[in-house]
Amino acid sequence: MADKKDGATAVAEKIASWPANYTEVGARISEIVAEVAPDAVPKMFYGGAGYARAKTAPVLFQFRYDPEILTISFTEKAELTVPGQILPSAWYLQLTEPKLEPEAEATIADVVRRVFA
Repeated sequence: MADKKDGATAVAEKIASWPANYTEVGARISEIVAEVAPDAVPKMFYGGAGYARAKTAPVLFQFRYDPEILTISFTEKAELTVPGQILPSAWYLQLTEPKLEPEAEATIADVVRRVFA
């Protein structure tokens, strides 16, 4: 549990360093991950928040702040099967207020659910 706490602390500190609108949304995304995939282990990933199946496992889902946008994606290590050749794997948010719309929350929850299924 201590290892998970260390990752959670690092992720929370990183999110807290973002501009106000993005801090609140980043915290909400972390809450969604915890609700949908309670065993996901938070850890830093390329300067953003990453989530894996275990501390030593590869990151499967990540999000991070880049100037004026928040990117959300799953990594190539996520084993997803979908029909067809093209798989949407990344999204970005531009925020005018510190809040996720219900549709965005549902999409994030669905992605996390599929990645950690």
